[in-house]
Amino acid sequence: MQVWGTFPIENRTTYLWRVGSLALWLFRDERQWYWASDYAEQPAVDDPVIARQAIPPEGISWQRLITQSLSPEVVVAPLLPDRPVVVVPSEPLSIAAHTEVWLYVSLPLWLQLRGGERLSEKLGEFGVAALSNTWLGDTFSGRMCYTLQARIGYEPSAVTVQLGEALCCLHIANLSEVTAILDKLAIPCDIMALYRCTDPDATADSIPADVLTTSGIELSFGRANELQVRLQPETAAMRAAWARVSDPRVRAQDSVWHKSISLLKKIGEY
Repeated sequence: MQVWGTFPIENRTTYLWRVGSLALWLFRDERQWYWASDYAEQPAVDDPVIARQAIPPEGISWQRLITQSLSPEVVVAPLLPDRPVVVVPSEPLSIAAHTEVWLYVSLPLWLQLRGGERLSEKLGEFGVAALSNTWLGDTFSGRMCYTLQARIGYEPSAVTVQLGEALCCLHIANLSEVTAILDKLAIPCDIMALYRCTDPDATADSIPADVLTTSGIELSFGRANELQVRLQPETAAMRAAWARVSDPRVRAQDSVWHKSISLLKKIGEY
């Protein structure tokens, strides 16, 4: 089942998306768009709903947006979360001295809806999961982030990527003389891009083409509690095997990006 793409929207008709924990109702009346959203306690893993005509439940709270132009279609595009995500592993990770490892985790995505002329007017963004907030940093400087409890695997096949999620690869190198213990990992989702594999045979991980992946993250430990974080750069080989689906929300030269990285470098202190 395909979540992303262009979907026809009849006038004065309500449509339902049920992806992950998100239930999203969308209604169009000429240039007026109405939407309402809710989150279920259990994700809709076995019975997702994509752009299906539906009767909305009573009592839901509608939001209204008037667009500049009319469109009989809506685009649903994937985005990574708009803040860093602090991943709490199901069990703490211990990495021996002078050891490197590749780890994989599944991250929930945002649904961005666009309509209007050339389908370029943003209608709204909706996370497929209701993530709780957490503060990363000290009292005087820091950043609001999301927190996510997740299972981390050693192979892509060990991680279940549900509809509306993306696979993230973490390369962690412990260059210190002591064991590095990770009870949480901060992933800078707002500066990362999304990709789709166009040539599975050209990648060592053999990730299916229908699974979206994020920019890779490299973490290295020097002295105890000293952590360096950086994004894996795009190479010619990567561009040949992967197509970019969405750009980072924040450009690399923006001050917010530098603030994110400086905070992530200190994550071992919190």
